[in-house]
This record gives sequence, structure tokens and C-alpha cells, in this order.
Amino acid sequence: MAQGVQTDVVSAWDLGWKDYVREMLARTPELASRREGRGGVTPLHEAVRRDDIELARGVLAADPDLDVPDGEFHSTPLGWARHMEREDIARLIERQG
Repeated sequence: MAQGVQTDVVSAWDLGWKDYVREMLARTPELASRREGRGGVTPLHEAVRRDDIELARGVLAADPDLDVPDGEFHSTPLGWARHMEREDIARLIERQG
């Protein structure tokens, strides 16, 4: 941040910059749908993997494209949530969609 380098949503979240993540997504909502890292996952896929409902809520507030599949299994975040039995996150995604 201080050097002008923009980090991705999940990395910023991991650093504890939750308010910054919310600001970043408010300024650039398309970041919520961007596939990153190994497996080409969106921040919402990562929230499902981690069972992190707070991250899921933050990402969903940016109104991401819920139909973006990951790059490895070609499944949406909702597909992941159902497969991994993340019922609370699945309900959030279903309400959003």
C-alpha cells in the first residue's frame, strides 16, 4: 500500500486489513470476481474454502459475478459451498443470487 503496490483481496484480508478490503471492493467491485492464485479462484471461492463467513459477506457486498468458475474444478462458489457443506455461506450466496 505505502509503495503504491495494490494487493489482492485475500492477501489484504490475511494481513488483517479488513477495512481496507471493504474500501478496496467499494472502489473497485470487479476485484470481487477476479480469479487469482493457484486454481484460479475468486475471493468468494477462498471464503468458502476457509469457511470464513465474514470474508464471504464482505465479498458479497461488492455484488460479485456468482457464475465465475474456478480454474481447476470449473465450479462456482455456490458449487464449492454445497460440496464442502458450508451451509451458512451457501445460504448467503443463494440469497445474493
